[in-house]
Amino acid sequence: MTTQEIHTLLNIPTSTLSDWDRSTKRNKLAKLLRAINTEEVVTLLNKKSTRPKFSEKTQKIKLNKKLFSKDLLWLKEDGEEIFIKELISIYLNIPNQEDTSKLIELFGEKRVKNVLNKTQDLMNSNDYQETYEQIEYVLNPLEYRKKYALPIIEVVLHNPKQRYIDLLQEEYSDEEILNLAKVNNVNLSSSLQIKKMLKM
Repeated sequence: MTTQEIHTLLNIPTSTLSDWDRSTKRNKLAKLLRAINTEEVVTLLNKKSTRPKFSEKTQKIKLNKKLFSKDLLWLKEDGEEIFIKELISIYLNIPNQEDTSKLIELFGEKRVKNVLNKTQDLMNSNDYQETYEQIEYVLNPLEYRKKYALPIIEVVLHNPKQRYIDLLQEEYSDEEILNLAKVNNVNLSSSLQIKKMLKM
């Protein structure tokens, strides 16, 4: 990185960096910062912290259905105790981006991935791939964009997914996306999903 990029991205004053260049203790740090690629730094800074709300030692929690966008636990009462592994497994088997994000926020990347790997053989292969991609997107949207191409617009609009709508928003305004949905004869259910994903 250049001195200006170090200042802009890391908020390190140029005078401080100059002092580090002359310091025997901090000289290596200054060299390291200049050697790192700007894109790598941006990726690292944008990577979401996945420190979970619940410790890995916690096995059961009281169910709070308000935390999730869909109620997939209709047989259980709010406030009833549930094993965390069971909760994660149920939500991963019917994947949606919002709830996958919430699972990672609550229980952490490691625990969610462990449950996914243990239930892989029981899952429909499409659901498994969808869940896997949702997790990747939550953890690092920039890397996800590099790894996966956006499907054709008709596919995105007829089967909307939050990460695809997010990517479309980089190219189109919300109104343009809704207009594209209209032009492509998207059904009412998908149109409402798109509006929700656009936060309209």
